Amino acid sequence: MVEPGAIQRRKRTFACLVCGGVRRAPAAPAPSPLPIPCCCGREMRMLSHEQAAAGARMTSEERLAWLTSGGHYEHRGGKRRWRAITHDGGRKR
Repeated sequence: MVEPGAIQRRKRTFACLVCGGVRRAPAAPAPSPLPIPCCCGREMRMLSHEQAAAGARMTSEERLAWLTSGGHYEHRGGKRRWRAITHDGGRKR
């Protein structure tokens, strides 16, 4: 549990819904609220830790299709715990 007033150092991951690019915000202390990065003239969407892990091994095109279909993921055992589920019900390995 985080104490009130403590600085959260977890890196945040953002994705562009236009080109599928990914950007990580710095983990260093920053002013609150943190600014949301922009790409392609629009604000980027913040991803959860699970979504960032599930989409890490995708190309930009695959990630864009996955995020526009909802960005669903599933938990599984092993080294790579989060797996992206595509819009057609298939699993992205």
